[in-house]
Amino acid sequence: MEQIKVRVLHQVWVYQKDIVDIFGYKSPSGLLKKFREFCDTHPSFFSPHKPYLMHDKSLIQYDIYCFAFYFENRGLLDAGSRSIKFQDDVERLKEVYG
Repeated sequence: MEQIKVRVLHQVWVYQKDIVDIFGYKSPSGLLKKFREFCDTHPSFFSPHKPYLMHDKSLIQYDIYCFAFYFENRGLLDAGSRSIKFQDDVERLKEVYG
């Protein structure tokens, strides 16, 4: 008999215009590009969350929790710090942005 572990995963998807409203960034294109580059170079960092969905070049949805974590810690993450973990902060992010 095999035991299966199920994890309920709630992801909240937003568009670029929603990020403008939530974070107060007037033009977040550069920041979102850096976020996608970080996600592509560190594919398992936000696991089991999928940080963004690219339907085509002009239609991209972002996981609010992943982006918020990157937004709050981008200096450390871009510098390559391994001292912070996404999983340690997920519950707080859900309370704040959920």
